[in-house]
Amino acid sequence: MTAKPKRLTVAVTINRNDTRPHMLTLGQAAKETGLSKTAISRAVKSGRLSATRNDQGEYQIDPSELFRVYPVTASVDSEPERHATQKDNSGLQGQIDLLREMVDDLRERLSNTEEARQRAEQAQEKAFTELSRLTLLLTHQPKPEPAPTETQPITKQNDRPATVRHWLWVALVLAVALGIGAYLYFRQQ
Repeated sequence: MTAKPKRLTVAVTINRNDTRPHMLTLGQAAKETGLSKTAISRAVKSGRLSATRNDQGEYQIDPSELFRVYPVTASVDSEPERHATQKDNSGLQGQIDLLREMVDDLRERLSNTEEARQRAEQAQEKAFTELSRLTLLLTHQPKPEPAPTETQPITKQNDRPATVRHWLWVALVLAVALGIGAYLYFRQQ
């Protein structure tokens, strides 16, 4: 057997000539929900709870709007201590919702960071591949083709083919690597 939850009603004195629906002030709303005035004010400013301002600049909150955002869970016949605890729980529900929004935001930030890390790794791998390709191009020495046979022998001082000194190749590879590194560094900024 489950008991049906009873609705909590707000006791309001209404002037019979007043045709406007009764609105709650920040203090009254805070008492009804068990939250502080600051918490209710923050909910209004964040747009979570709608309210209007009267001529004196005070917030006017519709009770139905207040209880939409902070549901009433207490029953009418419960003792005052239990009623206060249940009001505090409804305030905690608002905090839980806020924390859930923060967790969702952090998850999204983590996802974006992970995607950026993967893109950086891909760019680094691409740069390494390009550096390897350029190094192979610079260090590749094809086999010399045989010289055409002539009737007279070559009588030069140095009969071996002209080769580039080893340190010159190393300097060229380092210059290319430095250039690629600088390109990738400035491209990310």
